[in-house]
Amino acid sequence: MVAYTAGEIKTRHAEPWWSKFASVISPQLLQELKRGASKTLFGQKAVRYTGNVAASA
Repeated sequence: MVAYTAGEIKTRHAEPWWSKFASVISPQLLQELKRGASKTLFGQKAVRYTGNVAASA
């Protein structure tokens, strides 16, 4: 296991993109899709997105 301090991470410009970890789907992917209707399911807000995205290599 390798551990870094917060200062070492900043020096290496390796700070994580926290928005990627905060969502199941990345913000970049959502930008490529068309946002549809939203509604509440199981007590949580759900939003439907449609579209096609290219598979990354």
